[in-house]
Amino acid sequence: LEEEQEIWPNDGTYERINAQELQDFITAGELVVAQNTDGEILGCIRIYQYEGLWYYGVLATFPAHRSKGIGSQLVNFAETYVKQQGANHIYIELLQGEGFDMPNKVGMRQWYGQKGYTYVANTTFEAKDPRKLKIMQKPCCFEIMRKPLN
Repeated sequence: LEEEQEIWPNDGTYERINAQELQDFITAGELVVAQNTDGEILGCIRIYQYEGLWYYGVLATFPAHRSKGIGSQLVNFAETYVKQQGANHIYIELLQGEGFDMPNKVGMRQWYGQKGYTYVANTTFEAKDPRKLKIMQKPCCFEIMRKPLN
């Protein structure tokens, strides 16, 4: 929420991913969790298929564990897993502001670019999650990036 505070309500009424959505990801077998040897959760990633293509999202590491390579390890896991499923490409949707930049999102776009991801297209937020559109404070879209897995 801190990184997307320009977009979502800041009054405590909104959760980026709520408990039910998280449970749905777990039930579907889509959530991968990174833990240390003590069992402490360090981060997670969701790996899923959408319209026949493989995506990942919900990539997150707890602030105390950032800049330690955990995000890269989770992305590498997703890429390896998807390649093992026979896919030639993997996709990521990066939430972006329409007509304004969020510094963290600019950094994430560059990070994905360094990992070999290239811009494919934009899709409207409404097309992906119309339920949340009515509470957005500013218009957004998803920037779709793709990486070949060869």
